[in-house]
Amino acid sequence: MYRKRLQHKHTSKDYWLLWSTERMDTEALHIEVSTLMKKYSKKDFAFSFNFSYLRKQHFNKSNDENKWNRALVVEAKREDKDQIYSILGRIFSTANNIKVLGTNLRMIPMLNNEFPSHTKMKISHLIAKQEQFLSTLIVKPCLYINEIDYYNTNLDTTMRDIIMNLETLRTFNSKGEPMKIFQNVDYSSWHSCYVVTYPKHLEKEAEDFISQLPAYLHYIYGNEVLHMLSTDGVAKAHSSKWDPETLCATSNLDLELDAVATESSDKGWLPSLQMEVVEFNTENIEWQAELHKRATGADSVSTFASKSKLAYNQNEQPNLSGNVDSNHDRITPIKNPTKTNKFANRNKKASNIISPSQKDDNRSPSTTNSHKTRESGGYDGMKTPRNTASDLGGSL
Repeated sequence: MYRKRLQHKHTSKDYWLLWSTERMDTEALHIEVSTLMKKYSKKDFAFSFNFSYLRKQHFNKSNDENKWNRALVVEAKREDKDQIYSILGRIFSTANNIKVLGTNLRMIPMLNNEFPSHTKMKISHLIAKQEQFLSTLIVKPCLYINEIDYYNTNLDTTMRDIIMNLETLRTFNSKGEPMKIFQNVDYSSWHSCYVVTYPKHLEKEAEDFISQLPAYLHYIYGNEVLHMLSTDGVAKAHSSKWDPETLCATSNLDLELDAVATESSDKGWLPSLQMEVVEFNTENIEWQAELHKRATGADSVSTFASKSKLAYNQNEQPNLSGNVDSNHDRITPIKNPTKTNKFANRNKKASNIISPSQKDDNRSPSTTNSHKTRESGGYDGMKTPRNTASDLGGSL
């Protein structure tokens, strides 16, 4: 039997949260929001957050997937929904500077026919923004953090707040200001660790922060931050050191790689490379691989095919006139008359020339030309030329 997130008989789903993601920890979100609601009322309200579907256009009753979007939907007990939505509207309002779980979530109503047309248009616009937002996100696990909601009194912050406040070091917006990298950080039961969510256009900066997070935090916050890292994170912080000039963490492996690069300077004939990641043009290599695949395929001409078969395949030409005789058999190729006459005149001039194959077989040009084949143009329609034993004996 399906169990609803909110265990009440009558509930309402009238609002959803803009900029919400599927990876958000709904339990942690519920705990923090419940704590904030205590400032407005001492009553314990029944509500929940569920990442579910919301309709793009309320007037369209189709079940087409293109008519739906996804976000965290606020489900409230129907008896108390007016009071619950009123308090939540204050918490998730633009007039409030409170960041729930370090994010700027905004509560938006569902599309309803009771709204005027201009209001429905604004809601539809925000639903489209939510869809664009979700399509640009990347989720990646981070093994170096632990207990992100643990409040460190010496640092006066939590690991969640630290990560959510990380800003870009090399990428800036149109105003020349750094940007926040991560949209949210939560525990994922699927990955069995914490995961971070970030937009695609900041992928490089985000991956650099994830891989160098222990060294960077150790440089900024000192030894106290080691209590907020996992075992792997503490080991990573001790094995590397953050360099504020190059804006990267230097480990023993980096030092060894630098030594190898310096040692390779005696190879003076090699061209110099840039310090950035070198990307070689592999189009020729890929094209050669494709040619090799075609040449070794089942439908390709074998390298060790007989000379007669190879000559037959080379002499085949498509019917350029576009007229196909229905009575013509598909085995005998249709000759191009212009090209056939051209080569026939060339063969008349070179009739006394002995080919290497004829020389090896001790055959004269006249003997070779006496046998009619389907390539000679004067053959009488047989599919394959054959010589009987008596004919071979006579020729010998």
